[in-house]
Order: sequence, then structure tokens, then C-alpha cells
Amino acid sequence: MKILRNPHFWIILILFAVFGFIQYSDLSGLSPNAETAMHSFGRLLLFIPVLYADWVFGFTVGLGAALSALIICVPALMLRPSAPYALPEMIAIFCVSIAICFLIRSKNLEKVQAAKITAELENARKSIQRNFDALTTIEKRLGMLNSISATLYGSLELPGVFDKAVHLVSELMHAEITMLYITEESTQELVLVAHEGVSDEFAAAMKQLKIGEGIYGEVGKTGRAMVIENAKSGLQRHDDAFRQMNIQVQMVIPLVFQERVSGVICIAEHQPRQFTVYDTDLMTSVGREIAVAIENARLYGNQRHITEQLSMSEGKYRRLFQLASDAIFVTDLSGKLIEVNHASAELMGDTVEDVLGTDIRQYLSPEELQTARNVRKLLLLGQPFPQPYEQKLIRSDKSEVILMLSSNLVRHGDAPPVFEHAARDVTNERRLQDNMRQYVQQITRIQEDERNRIARDLHDETAQALYALTRQVDNYIRSSANLQTDTSAFLKGLVEQIKIVSQEVRRFSQDLRPPLLDDLGLLSTIRWLTGDMEHRTQVPVKLTVSGTERRLAPHVELAIFRIIQEALRNIQKHAAATRVDVNVEYANEKINISIMDNGKGFKPVGDWGELSREGRLGLMGMKERAHLLGGNIPLKSETDHGTHVLIELPG
Repeated sequence: MKILRNPHFWIILILFAVFGFIQYSDLSGLSPNAETAMHSFGRLLLFIPVLYADWVFGFTVGLGAALSALIICVPALMLRPSAPYALPEMIAIFCVSIAICFLIRSKNLEKVQAAKITAELENARKSIQRNFDALTTIEKRLGMLNSISATLYGSLELPGVFDKAVHLVSELMHAEITMLYITEESTQELVLVAHEGVSDEFAAAMKQLKIGEGIYGEVGKTGRAMVIENAKSGLQRHDDAFRQMNIQVQMVIPLVFQERVSGVICIAEHQPRQFTVYDTDLMTSVGREIAVAIENARLYGNQRHITEQLSMSEGKYRRLFQLASDAIFVTDLSGKLIEVNHASAELMGDTVEDVLGTDIRQYLSPEELQTARNVRKLLLLGQPFPQPYEQKLIRSDKSEVILMLSSNLVRHGDAPPVFEHAARDVTNERRLQDNMRQYVQQITRIQEDERNRIARDLHDETAQALYALTRQVDNYIRSSANLQTDTSAFLKGLVEQIKIVSQEVRRFSQDLRPPLLDDLGLLSTIRWLTGDMEHRTQVPVKLTVSGTERRLAPHVELAIFRIIQEALRNIQKHAAATRVDVNVEYANEKINISIMDNGKGFKPVGDWGELSREGRLGLMGMKERAHLLGGNIPLKSETDHGTHVLIELPG
């Protein structure tokens, strides 16, 4: 073991042996007359090896030595039972030894802790000094950068920024030659935009460099700074120009903005010069500042161009705004008119000056004001609604105009939002439509009256005359017993033809005005209509009714009958369907009728107005009848996939 090779260990053993011998000298016969005081002194001497062991080997070995001293004293206690103070002395010596060991250990720990604290303080002092030196360097660099930035940012014109950047770098680095290149993204080239210390011939030769070629192109590609001694361009065609300029060393720094290389700046010397890491770091920071200044100048130029374009656009918009034939006006959140064009002022019956600043509510009736409030609420909530919508306006002369209005909520930055409105006066169109609707209603009424008259005439006169003719021919056949066989067959065939004609007359009379409609109502008439179609065409027609059946106004029932009749007639003539489904739904305050077939279908027109031009007068009549009742007819059809007509009517 390592402790056995330590001479202090053997010294401690010798001390234990010597002091143990003294402890037992009276028992060995060498000192038979040794007194009790001598024994006590021997026990006290055992402190020496204990303290020695603790001082040399530490706390653990010291405790072992104290235990050894105790073991040495125990036999003496047993051999001298007449010694009354031996046991207390032995215990006291052991406890004191342990206490001394703990005390020494505590002192050693304090020394170690003090040494550790001293070392940490020294390290902290050195770290603070390094940080202070670094902060001093950074402060100096920041001062330079702030000065450069303030100078660069003082100009927002690109040529001025280029010249100032080159001049400031030349002064900062005491450079003999400084060249600034900017990346041209479209051609992937570095273009020389400013320089100092070179001839015009050299500048012309180095005017454009490909990115990735040569030293400058490599820096422009990789974004890593380079310092080159015995410098060349890295391109053979430029080596002669470099030799003529006698460039010995150069440092090429990238201009980096947002991780993108926007150019490079080169510092060169005619004499050998050692560029330090500090120089490279400083110029890298300067390069970033130059890149930011160039980008700011570009943004300023773009912004100025955009501002000029916006100014021109605003002027054009203002002219269009004022000359527009449709009314355009802007209101704030309180309803105040803040912008109006001439068409708006004419629409309201005042001049632009009189209208501006007034409240839009003074031009709205209570009912129309509620409509405006609903539109305002939907716009503020960002919810869609049908546009344009109808709005009535009361002019200053109390006359009423009808507008088709489109409204939008417009936000400009932090300013409160405003409402933009574009309105078209449709008063004359509405009046024309109303007149046309009344005209169509009158025409429809006249048509129905004429249908009724013809139906009555057919039923009361034509059908009766045909029946009488049939009876006359029958009577003639019965009364003429001597008729030839051919003549009799001819007359009987004539009777059958008259009966067929009579049936067609009755059917035609019912089509013109079915008596079921007046007697039993709409639903019974629809059942008869679908059953009659199924009987005549052998095409299954399924009728489904939902909701509670109720009678409608006579003109409404007649219009619905005509629409369904026309739809079924179109299916019969054009669809070549093998199945027809008719669904009648009595809903709250409205009635929905769906007519669907599986026929060959057709391509619907984009506008109902094209129906008349294409000769589809049946569909046009259906649409007009529904429109007269305040309803709508959405129509869906696809070639070879049938047609679906949905009739939505109030009722």
C-alpha cells in the first residue's frame, strides 16, 4: 500500500511503541515503582502520534490513530484495576483526540475553502478584465459604426450612399484603394458603383464581374470575407490591370443584408500590410451597415416611386370619382357624408358643398333607415349579404328615388373605418318594370279570360254539336235498313272519329281551363294533370305531397297550374324521360314545387333574358308567371342528366 511507503507512517508507529512502552513500564519490571502520575503522563504522550497522524495524513487517519491510542490504553486498565482515574483519563484522552482531529479538519477545510474562493476571485477578476477589454473594443467599434451609420443614413439617394460608403471606409481603414460592388440580380453580376484610388482605366476593366468567378465573385457568392496577399483578381483577363496598379494586398468584405449578399467592398494597398482579425471583424460590421444603408436607399427610391404612382393614381381616381355617372359617396361610422361626387349630389337634389357634412339619415325614411342599419351591422361583423341591394332615397325636394346600392367597409391603417357606397338610380327602370308587370298581368288576365271563353264555347257549343252529330249519324244508321255494307261501315267509322274529336275537344277545353281547379282546388288539379300525362305518355309520374294542404288565392292557383302544366308539357315534348317526380311542399307562408325528370336535359342559359332570343318562350312564360307572384324558379339541367325545376312562391 502507498501509506506503508510513507516514512511518516513508520514514525507514528515508533511513537506509539515508545509511548506504549512507557505506559506499561511498571508491568515489565523495568520500572516497578512507577507511580500513577507517570501512567497519566504516558497516556498524555499518546496525543503526539494522534496529532501527527491527523496533521500528516488527514482526518480519517487521525481518527484511526485516536482509536489506536484507545486500544493501547485498554489493557492497562484491565491490568491495574486499583487505578481509579485510569478509565476517565482514557475516555477523556480519546474524546479530546477526536475533538482535536475535528478541529484540525475544520481548519484545513477553511484553508481549502479560502484558497478556492481566492482562486475564484482571481478568475473573476481576470474575466471582468477580459470583458472590460472586450466592452472597450466593442464600444470603440460601435462608436465607429454609429458614426458611419449616421453619415450613411444621412443620404437616401443611392449614388450619394455609394460615394459616402467608399469615402468613409477609406478614412476608417486608411486604405489607398477602395472599391464598392453591388449585386445585379438580373444578370448575376457584381457592378462597380463607386471607387477611390484607382484609375479610370482600371475601374472600366473591373466594371462588371460574374458572381462566383475570381476573388470578388467568390466572396459575392459565399458571403465570406477574404484577405489575399500578393493579390490578383483571380481572373486571367484582369491580371494585367492588377499588375499595373501594383496591388500587394487586399481585403474583400461581403455586404450582407438579411442573409443575402447584396455586394462586396474591397480594400487594397500598394504596400504590404497585415490585416488583423479585428480589421476583418470591423469591416464585416461596416459591410453590414453599408448593406443596410443601400437597402434603405433602395426602399426609399421604391417608396418614392410608389408614392408618385399613387399620387398619379389618386389624381386619376379623383377625376373618375367626380366624373362617374353613378353616384359614389363615403360615410363615417356616424352616418356623416365625408365624400360625395357630382352624381351623388344630383341624386340627393343638392350641390356637393351642401351635401358634404350632412347626415345620410336625413335622406332615408324610417323603413329605409332600418335597412341601412342592418347593412351597417353586417359590414361591421364581416358577414356576407347579397349585393347590390335595393335602397330608397328621399331627395331634398321630397321626391323618392330607387337605388341599387353596393356598400363596403374600408379600413385605412389605425384610422376609424368608413363605408363606401356606389349607387345607380333605377327609378325609371323600376317604373318601367312595374308598368311592364302590370301590362303582363293584364295580358295574362286577358289570356285567361279568352281561355275561359274558348273553353266554355268548346264545352257548350262545339262539344254539344259534335255529340248531336254523333246521335244523328247513329239514328240514320238504325233507321236505314237497306244501307249497303260499305256505306254502313263508313258511317260507323265516321261516328268513331267524331267521338275521338269530341274527346280531344273536351281535353283541350280542360287544358284551357280545368273545372277541377275551381271546384276542388290546386292539389286535385295537379293529381289530374300528372295522371293524365302518365295515361297519355305511359311515362311514370310520381306525385309527392308534404305539409298541410290549403287553398290559395284563385289567381295564385291558376298561375301555379300553368307553370306545372308548361313544365310537364316541355318534358313530354323535349326530354324523352322515362320517369318524372313532382313534389309539392306546403311550408310556412310559402309553397315549393319540385319537378324533376331523368331525360336528356339541356345546357341552361346564363341569363333568363336570353330565353326569348333562343325561342324558349315556355320557360320564359314560367319565369314571368312566378315573378308576377313574387317568386322564383331556379332551374338546373345538364346534358344527358335530366332537368330539375324548383318553383318557390309565397303562399
